[in-house]
Amino acid sequence: IGSCIGIINITILKPVCARCHRKFIVNISKVRILRAGKDGYKINIGLDNVDLIPISKTYEQNVLARFNSR
Repeated sequence: IGSCIGIINITILKPVCARCHRKFIVNISKVRILRAGKDGYKINIGLDNVDLIPISKTYEQNVLARFNSR
């Protein structure tokens, strides 16, 4: 599954989405809040039924760069 997500991320979703964790790819335009905490960064997409999405250390620089370029 991991390699499938990587292929999808690179070929289809790169312009609008960013991989933030081995389990998650987020649509950058849907992010409402980017929170920094002692456990690292988390993404809130503004839906009540969706938990905060973690940003792993592996993808942290890439995700933060995407927000800084907006």
